[in-house]
Amino acid sequence: MALAHRHAWGLNTNIGGCAGWTDNETLIYTAGHAVVLYGARSQWDKNSQRFVAGSADGGGGFTSIALSPSRLSVAVAEAADRATVKVYDVATLRRKKTLERPDVACSAYEALCFGLDDDNVLALGSKALVLASWSCSSGKVLATTSLVEPNASTYVDLRHSPLDRVVSCLAGDGLRFCRAGAPSEGAAEELRPLPPCTEVIEGELRCHCWLTHSEHRVVAGTSTGALLIYEACQYACKLDIEVEGGVASVAPLARGLVCGSQLGSVHAFGPGASDDLCTLFAPNFVVSISTSPVISLTNRPDELECACVTSDRQCSIISLEDAGGGKRKEPDLVMPSHFRGAVTGLDVCARKPLIITCGEDKTVRTWNYVTREAELVKAFAEDPLSIAFHPSGLHCAIGFNDKIRLAHLLVDDLRVYREINVKQCREVRFSEGGQFFAAANGTAVSVYDFYDGSKLADLRGHSSKVKSLRFGDGDSTLATGGADGAIYVWEWADGKRLGEFVQKGSAYLDVVVAKDAIFSVGSDNILKEFARPDITPTKQLDGQGSLLGHLVLKDDTIYAGTCNQGKPGSLRAYAHPLTGDFLEYAAVGAEMTRLRSTRDGRVLACSGSDGSILVFDVKAEVEKAERTGLQDKAIGGLKYASEVMATKTDLEERRFAIQEKRSKLEELQLHNEYQLRLKDMSSSEKLKEVGEKYQQDREAERMRYQLLGEEKEEVADECEQRIGRMEDTHRHALQELENAYQQKIMLEVERYGQLEKEREMSRKRWDERRSTLQENHMAYVSELQQDFERKLTEDKNRRANLEAQRETLRKEHLEARSQLDDDIDVEIQNLRGKYDAKLADEREASLRYKGENGIMKKKFTVINQQLEEHAEEIKQRVETAEDLKATMRALEKEIAEEKEVIKSRDDQIGVREKKIYELKKKNQELEKFKFVLDYKIKELKRQIEPREAEISTMKGKVKDMDGELEKYHASNAQLDNMIGTLRTKIDSTQKSILKGRRVIGDQQSLIRRFKAELHCCADDIQDPEKLKKGVEELYAKHAQYVEADSGEGVDKGVKEEFARLEDNLKRMLSDLQENYRRDADERAAENMRQMTNNMALIREITRQRESNRRLRSQVDRMEMQLKERARDNKGPDPAVVARQHARAQELQRLVDHYASTLEAAGYFMPSGDGSLPPAPVST
Repeated sequence: MALAHRHAWGLNTNIGGCAGWTDNETLIYTAGHAVVLYGARSQWDKNSQRFVAGSADGGGGFTSIALSPSRLSVAVAEAADRATVKVYDVATLRRKKTLERPDVACSAYEALCFGLDDDNVLALGSKALVLASWSCSSGKVLATTSLVEPNASTYVDLRHSPLDRVVSCLAGDGLRFCRAGAPSEGAAEELRPLPPCTEVIEGELRCHCWLTHSEHRVVAGTSTGALLIYEACQYACKLDIEVEGGVASVAPLARGLVCGSQLGSVHAFGPGASDDLCTLFAPNFVVSISTSPVISLTNRPDELECACVTSDRQCSIISLEDAGGGKRKEPDLVMPSHFRGAVTGLDVCARKPLIITCGEDKTVRTWNYVTREAELVKAFAEDPLSIAFHPSGLHCAIGFNDKIRLAHLLVDDLRVYREINVKQCREVRFSEGGQFFAAANGTAVSVYDFYDGSKLADLRGHSSKVKSLRFGDGDSTLATGGADGAIYVWEWADGKRLGEFVQKGSAYLDVVVAKDAIFSVGSDNILKEFARPDITPTKQLDGQGSLLGHLVLKDDTIYAGTCNQGKPGSLRAYAHPLTGDFLEYAAVGAEMTRLRSTRDGRVLACSGSDGSILVFDVKAEVEKAERTGLQDKAIGGLKYASEVMATKTDLEERRFAIQEKRSKLEELQLHNEYQLRLKDMSSSEKLKEVGEKYQQDREAERMRYQLLGEEKEEVADECEQRIGRMEDTHRHALQELENAYQQKIMLEVERYGQLEKEREMSRKRWDERRSTLQENHMAYVSELQQDFERKLTEDKNRRANLEAQRETLRKEHLEARSQLDDDIDVEIQNLRGKYDAKLADEREASLRYKGENGIMKKKFTVINQQLEEHAEEIKQRVETAEDLKATMRALEKEIAEEKEVIKSRDDQIGVREKKIYELKKKNQELEKFKFVLDYKIKELKRQIEPREAEISTMKGKVKDMDGELEKYHASNAQLDNMIGTLRTKIDSTQKSILKGRRVIGDQQSLIRRFKAELHCCADDIQDPEKLKKGVEELYAKHAQYVEADSGEGVDKGVKEEFARLEDNLKRMLSDLQENYRRDADERAAENMRQMTNNMALIREITRQRESNRRLRSQVDRMEMQLKERARDNKGPDPAVVARQHARAQELQRLVDHYASTLEAAGYFMPSGDGSLPPAPVST
């Protein structure tokens, strides 16, 4: 989808020739990666801009810009692997020619200038230090020369003489001059370096210019504030005037000079009092415009104003007119105040044509992209890291290092009203409705309610910083991307994760959410598409060497911004669904920091680390809006909101100011009426005087008129007499002329009659000749016809004979041809076989030669690359060797210093060794004392051992008691689980209540929106058609929320529904509380009953244990008796044994029955140590 520049805010100050005037109204400069023509003094279209976009592939950005002497062409240099210079026509902005050097791979041209005419362009290379000259008409290189000299510093500027073919190149230690020309007739043009200047300069040369009123004079400014004069390409003298703080820029005038200082002031100089070079200029005035250095000056063609560019990216215009001793005009900031550093945050409003930004200069600024003006600038004490614009345009959220600050946008201020503790928040977003906002809090994401500032959700899952946030699905979901290579989609209200994708090793810089897909870009230079809801990759597009860092999705287009380090940022437009095709547009001048779009997709805004902000129109959307008549409206066809916020104190102050002005107005009206009365009195007196004077003059004029009337009558009589005499003479002359002409006419009549007779005689002769010719012609035609018919019959006979001969010859030819075809086919077959074999051999040979040729080409390219790499490596090693030498010298100095340190430390070590010897003596004494203490410790251990045995027994008892406590704790835990289940039920009911409240809040917001839209519709009450259309749109938009059978107003129905829901929820809550109390009482009674049953069973079990113990003792006695009988060889009584076995089995069955009954009821047998079992748990 095509994009067009709409407006640009920013100014590149790191290139040569920052700004210039194309005429008395238009400034030309670079902003972002585009050349801008700005109507700074245009009376018809203020703030208008025209653009020349840079290369779409980015390159290295602009390095220099220059205007031609006629101001009809502009040359722009762009850095790249092979730098280019492009020449454009200023009027049409069409590119006239692209200039480059095919023989030298120069990466950048640091300085540009035109020659004496528009056809000659000169450029100064950055690394090769080669000065080149081109012809714009042919695009050929005219001449080159090398400027590399021993111990020469870097060249920073290039200027051409306005009156001669001489070029001046500025370096820090002096000026170098070159002359362009042909050494002899017929030879090519060349640039000849002139002898260098031998002056001694204090400080460094910063700038220079050729004087327009002198042919061979150059003025150069130094860092110490001195101004030097060069004449005839040699140093002449130093001017008597100086610029405080050092000279940063200089520009010539027709009869003077303008200088910019390092302190931010502009000094104007006029012609001096004498012809001496040292006093060539005299101070005129000084204007202070900034605290930053004035790095560029450019004068208007009429030299009435001068544009001044400072290093903090601001452009001011000062007046060069002589104030005549009066007050001079203040400097005019011709463009809005730009960012002095990188732009860190940007967002676009939904209801107003506003863009809000924040930057590293600690300011927050709002821009209007319709009026193209800066509306608000607010400075803070800290650096803002991110910013978000509320959809209403009345609020914003700003992320700082320690907090997020919510602020109101007032009429002329930005006022903070709430702070939220979130540190290092580099990403913050409002929901589409504006009632929520999300903020990146390190590795977590927090969602807040905008109206009360409460935290609604805290989403954790990323292991590294969160880089991107996007609301989706009607603000119900939130997509996040982080530096840990993870993308999560959250249902943030419940804190539930709906989908995830994790790819370690890459950082996701931005994500966008579509209806059925998610798109992301990251550090792997790949644009990825994920299917929803499982977040699985479906498509991947390579960034083609560019790092994509920002995404915007609008309908059928995905816009991506590049953020390559050290390269201009560009915009890419991908078709959606992704096909791999894209269009690329030049945007900002450095890596892109933010990219946003309006809700309707008509406008794109992006910002860069160079402080520039560029706004683009999406052509298709703009044309669609123009066709539908919505070009001046926001999303949904509504007008841009005009509401503003104002505090009560501001309104009171304004009301008080209005009252004061009204009182002053009344005073002025009274004073004016009094002055008018005085003027009426004086004017009536003057009118009376003038009337009397008029009467006197009128009487005098009347007398004069009567005298003139008498004179007029006398003159009239004299004139009538003269006219009578003239009429008589005229009548006599007329009679004579008539007689003469009458005689001439008679002669002509006679001559005419003779000519008529001669014409009649000639006509008769021609008629006779014509009749004879006709008769001869008819006879000749009849003869020709007869002859032709005779020849025709002869031709017919001859043609019949020829036809017969042709038929016979054709048959013979066919037979011969068939025979020849057979012979030729046989011969062709033989030749084809022969030549096919040769052709196969030739093809094999050509394929073999092609393969060998390809291998040789690859080897050749590899060898060339290796040679280039070796050359680069040699250069790098030479540079590293020089660096190593410098480091060696520095290290030798450090070694000498370290030796001195070591010597001082040796002395310290000697002192410390003495202290160590003394400490060793003390240590020996302490060892003796330690031996005595060890003996005492052993004796104490012998006394402690019996007590440790007692402690171990006590520990065993404590452990047994802990076991019993653990059992009781287990039973308590079961009871806690039951309480927890009840609490979960209560929580679920509370959630349902909160959900109902949320529904009620949504309905209330819907009502507020309807009221606001109804209020907007009521503004058109004077226009019935607009009112009808607005009401129909309201009905179509909100009819779905109105019940069909509701006969009352919306407010009443909503209130009744709210009351009904509230009553239902209160009844449900009271029922749940009653059920909870009833269940708690029943549980307590059940627990008491179980405890009593438990105690009864415990008593029964103890009795059973006693009986079992007695039975075991009886069994033991019987076994002893049996053993004694066995020893006595007496067998047991079978009846007694059978009876005892039956009794034992009966007892065992009874014990098993009781045990199974207790276990079925949830009780357990007590332990053998007599401890109580745990309390039973009833389900």
